[in-house]
Amino acid sequence: MIRIRARAARMAALSLVVLAPLGCGGGAAPTSSSTSSASSASSSGSESRPAPTPAQAAEAEAPSAYRSGRNEPSLANLRPAGTESALTGVTRDALDPEAYQRGALAYVDTEVPAMTLLWGQVYRIVDTHGRKTVDVANAMARVIREHLETDATGAATAHLAPGEMPFVRGPDGREYAPLAYLYEHSMSRTRGLLTPRDQYEGAAAVFAEQLRVLCRSGRPVLDDPTYAWLCGVAQAGHTDAYAHWVIGPAFGPQFEAWQAANETKLQEFLRHFQRRPFRPVRGLRPDDLFVVRRGD
Repeated sequence: MIRIRARAARMAALSLVVLAPLGCGGGAAPTSSSTSSASSASSSGSESRPAPTPAQAAEAEAPSAYRSGRNEPSLANLRPAGTESALTGVTRDALDPEAYQRGALAYVDTEVPAMTLLWGQVYRIVDTHGRKTVDVANAMARVIREHLETDATGAATAHLAPGEMPFVRGPDGREYAPLAYLYEHSMSRTRGLLTPRDQYEGAAAVFAEQLRVLCRSGRPVLDDPTYAWLCGVAQAGHTDAYAHWVIGPAFGPQFEAWQAANETKLQEFLRHFQRRPFRPVRGLRPDDLFVVRRGD
């Protein structure tokens, strides 16, 4: 395990070009007794193994199948006490909105509120009129208020994962970093956040600016269907509508006023949504590992 000593050094050293998840494009899972045991079990035949669940089968067949950092003890702080059921739910069924809302709400009071923002967005996308929509939007708004700082220019510093960015070196010689920290890094690349974040326009600007950062090159910086879908929204010109829609329920009357004034823009986004629904085959987890490329 390698750690950058200072948060500022971590931000300066990383480019925002985070590509293949662990296990994709030549990546390999970190060696551990658990992975070695799994390999031995695999070579002994399949008779003794239970049939995979539909979610596990979909993950195995996905072209970007990844491995998680679950066998890395140093990443245990990304799975705080009380969040186990949410992680199990997201892993078991990537289309279960209840799992995402449980996760978003469970993580809001932990040191990993990155997952409140990420899973909160997925919950809104998977279940656009979910019973916990207002609760989840309020949790996301709270994270934006409490865990993002901005300077006089509107540049953000995010505190969405504990301590310094951990890097795991794989047998292929490349370094991997966990999703929660990479999400924090993307938030810390946002600029122009001049409206106070406790106001509707300020909170919406956070999501709009993050999409621009994540999708600036025309492709998502994380090679995962969630980010591909979000960047499809951005490339179709719906960044502003998405940003207002995803956090809007936390702001009640202001959201209603925005909808009334932007009906055409909102309807165009919703039509895009209907034509390209989001159907993930696996749920992103805080300790999923992605290849990090430096120096760009």
